[in-house]
Amino acid sequence: MPKRRAVAIHSESDEDIVSEGSPAVKRARTEAESDSEDVGTKPTNRATRSKGKSRRRRDEDVQVDDEDVEVGQFEPDEDEEKRFEEEHEDEIRERLMHKGKSQGGIAEMGIIESLEMHQFMCHKYLTFTMGPQINFIIGHNGSGKSAVLSALTVALGGKATSTGRGTGLKSFIREGQNVAEVTVVLKNQGEEAYRPKDYGKSIVITRRFNKDGGSSYKIKSKDGKAISTKREELSAICDHMNIQVDNPMNILTQDSARQFLSASQPGDKYRFFLRGTQLSQLSEEYQTCMENISQTQKVLKRKSEVIPDLQEALSEATARFQEASKAREQRHKADELKKELAWAHVAVKEEEMTAKFEEVAKLKRRLSKIQESSRQAESEVEECRASIAKLEQERADLGDRGDLVTKRDALQDQIRANAQKLLEFNREEKEMEDSKRKLDSIIAGLKSQIEAEEKRIQEFSQGKRDETNRKLEEANAELKQAEEHLNSIRAEINQKRVDCDSASQEGRTLESEVHQMKDRIVNCEQQLEMSRAQEKNKLAQFGRNMESVLAEIQKGRWYGRQPAGPFGTYVKVKDPKQWAPLLRIQIGGMMSGFAITDARDRKALDKILRDHGNGNCPIIISEVDMFDYSQGEPPESYLTILRALEISDPYVLRVLVNALHIESTLLAPTRAEADSTLRSMGRGGVACAADLYRVVRFPEGGGQSSIIQPLQGSDIRHQLFTGGNVEAEIKRWTVERDALNTQLSTLNGRIQELKRDYAQWRHAIESLQRQESSLQQEVRRLKTVRDNLMLEVNDEMPAGVQGLQAALLEQEADKELLLAQFVQLTRNKLQVNEEQHPLMDKKDKVKAQLSEFSEKETALHAQLEAMGVKFKKLQNDIEFYAKKVKPEEDMIAAR
Repeated sequence: MPKRRAVAIHSESDEDIVSEGSPAVKRARTEAESDSEDVGTKPTNRATRSKGKSRRRRDEDVQVDDEDVEVGQFEPDEDEEKRFEEEHEDEIRERLMHKGKSQGGIAEMGIIESLEMHQFMCHKYLTFTMGPQINFIIGHNGSGKSAVLSALTVALGGKATSTGRGTGLKSFIREGQNVAEVTVVLKNQGEEAYRPKDYGKSIVITRRFNKDGGSSYKIKSKDGKAISTKREELSAICDHMNIQVDNPMNILTQDSARQFLSASQPGDKYRFFLRGTQLSQLSEEYQTCMENISQTQKVLKRKSEVIPDLQEALSEATARFQEASKAREQRHKADELKKELAWAHVAVKEEEMTAKFEEVAKLKRRLSKIQESSRQAESEVEECRASIAKLEQERADLGDRGDLVTKRDALQDQIRANAQKLLEFNREEKEMEDSKRKLDSIIAGLKSQIEAEEKRIQEFSQGKRDETNRKLEEANAELKQAEEHLNSIRAEINQKRVDCDSASQEGRTLESEVHQMKDRIVNCEQQLEMSRAQEKNKLAQFGRNMESVLAEIQKGRWYGRQPAGPFGTYVKVKDPKQWAPLLRIQIGGMMSGFAITDARDRKALDKILRDHGNGNCPIIISEVDMFDYSQGEPPESYLTILRALEISDPYVLRVLVNALHIESTLLAPTRAEADSTLRSMGRGGVACAADLYRVVRFPEGGGQSSIIQPLQGSDIRHQLFTGGNVEAEIKRWTVERDALNTQLSTLNGRIQELKRDYAQWRHAIESLQRQESSLQQEVRRLKTVRDNLMLEVNDEMPAGVQGLQAALLEQEADKELLLAQFVQLTRNKLQVNEEQHPLMDKKDKVKAQLSEFSEKETALHAQLEAMGVKFKKLQNDIEFYAKKVKPEEDMIAAR
């Protein structure tokens, strides 16, 4: 059902009769009607354009205000209408007869090609492919024939109530299901197709609705591409194709048909018929067209009367135009001559300008080289400044070598003492080995002599010898028992000696701890003195005689800006309790530093600081550059060193940013949180944790962590970042000193306890030694008895054998005593060696630290000297380039 256009009727005189202002009305038509209407539209456009042109000409040349009358001001003339109908009666009748006889063709758009239902009413899935003209749907009662009309109404945007089958969309959903869907495909071909480039030859309309009352549209092209999901697009399609879903002449439900046939009055039926067939609308349009035709004829009649005046005005305007054309030609010639003269001047000036441009280009090239050299020098100055700041920080972080020297001397003293003991042990060991060799030689000689004497013995009384041997065996058994008892006493003595040695070793360890504790107490006392000095002098925490240093700085004459510092006077920690211990280590070394703007001032400032005992104070060379450092900061939710500080001077703030990167270094309570924070940033960085760990994450992935070494007890940096509450610091150091004194008392008590145990063990050893002496006497007595029995056995032996045996026993006893002494000496030597090796390792480690410290200090000093020379040279270069830039710019401006 294509959209109907306005109809223009052609008269025999080929005058265009235009229908203006008539409402756009939609009705069905055949292909023949569409063709005839298209033909009538073209003259209408020409008539409209010609009317506009004549009106413009009339407004320009002739003032005919009373003729510009709106069409709507004229009343329709019945006589003229009758005359028009009589004149065009044959043409109108012929057209009507032609329309009545023409056969209807197949429309090119608005035809339903197919219908598809999913879970709709009683149908689980049903699809129809429609023919181009009349289609019949046949089925038993209740088989779902009416559901097809309902689905078509719903799919094309009709209301659920208009179907007479339900009060809402959810009533159309098949029982037991949650969602239903209806799809209708409309033909979209021909000249009046709706958006054929987007939709193609068919428009697919799908409506989906659910139990919750939700409903959605999806309008697609023939190839399945979604074009729109809006109801307004569906309304536009239906309007264009003249589809009226709620019109009973388009879709007539059973209930509407029954009501129409049984309940309506004849007048209602007739009006329904006129409205459904659009005959009443056509009648109104026809009446409107006749009125417009009459009004247009009147306007044409009035306009034709003005034509002679317009022709006369045209002649006058033509004459004036010819005169103006001649004057315009003369003016054009004069302009051409002026242009030629101007271009002659331009050629001369162009030559002069070319020469000037070449000179200016040469100057600009020279100026750009100077500026590039200046920028490069400035860049190198910034790099040099950053390197100097880094080297100063490294030198400050090295700290003092006094602690290492003290530790090395203490270790050397202990090593010397142990070495002296080892020398004494070696001497005794050598003497014992000599004695043992002599005893072995004597014993071997005696045994040889005894064997020789025994060979000369030929007879001996066997009975007497057996009795004597029995007694000798009993004496040997008693002697063995006594010797075993003696050995147990000696073992107990050795155990007591081991206990004594252990107590002695523990005592030495505790004495070392006591020594360290006393050092810490001394450090606390020093910190208390510093805190009390700080109470009197706020600058004491930054170095010695800092007030005198600042006074000399005030009096001095400087090449650049007066040195700014110490930096700590401008810096405060927002949360000292949590972050001060960490920040004292990380940035504390820089708090006693100064900043200068001219490298030539470094030597004078360094002399002032060294004269007052502050040789380790960092000196930063940095120009006053209030740059924007926010680009290097992380988002606001991340805590950095800069955000944990309050820095009152913007110049000092930027110096610290350049030197320490405080704007990008993150802070976290623990190492794990620091690592997690860096991971969440996703771009790498550095973080410091309050539990003294430094964590690094690399942008390309991976990371590392390292331990931050705590401050030494006597380090002056302990006085930094106290929050201005010196009394609290004094109290803190007092409490720490008292706690250390308490621990020292405990250690001293333990040492006294060990001394008492040592004395008790020594007393026990002496008691055991007395028992050992008594047992030794008993052993000697038993040996005498045994020896007497052996003498009885040997009565008949020569006296020489007995003497040799006695001498042999004596030498063997001396050898056993010597071996026991050698074993004890070996134990003592082994113990000293075990003590000596850790001391040597510690000494080597301290020496390596001292050597590394010296090498780093020397290297840093050399690097700082080299950087200072380079920095001064670069500044001189910048000044040289700056002096050259100004004359060059003046020369360029003068050209």
